[in-house]
Amino acid sequence: MPPPIFIITGASGSGKSSITDSIIKRKSLPVVKFKTCTTRLKRPNERHGRDYWFLTRQEFERQIKGNNLYEWADVYGQYYGSSKIEMQRLLKGNKPILMLTNVQGAKTLKKALPQAITIYIDAPVSDLKRRLIKRGAEMNDMKKRLATIPKEAPYKEKADFVVKNKDGQLIQAVNIVVGIIRQTIAKT
Repeated sequence: MPPPIFIITGASGSGKSSITDSIIKRKSLPVVKFKTCTTRLKRPNERHGRDYWFLTRQEFERQIKGNNLYEWADVYGQYYGSSKIEMQRLLKGNKPILMLTNVQGAKTLKKALPQAITIYIDAPVSDLKRRLIKRGAEMNDMKKRLATIPKEAPYKEKADFVVKNKDGQLIQAVNIVVGIIRQTIAKT
């Protein structure tokens, strides 16, 4: 039986990356992080192969043409996608798989991997804006991301679970996601 797949999704700034990274760092769960491909530049604390597979635009377009991606999207001018090869590699193991993607990617992945469990990370818009500013998002980029929130918010009703992540409550949100994962593992 293949390991369970968890798709962590939410709006930009919701904390989905922070929650996923916290779960991986804890090492208290036997999970493995699925690494998404992207053409965006690395942030200072990120590494190729650890956080993402950072590809050039040409490399990414070869993956598209080769039908090597479950899903891909141009998000704010950068490509993001989920490699079929990466998933096949992880499914051979016995550890549950933790995927991190935007809402658009989660919708597509859920169609390709209907057994996956979607966890929508929700946060107040004021918190999202504050986090994007802290992250150093440029004003135009931040405006695009904030304009996308009302379009993405309805997806939380289709997600298997919704977890609130208000400012100052990251640990509580992480613990809730860990509980969801533990419950699912116990049932398999």
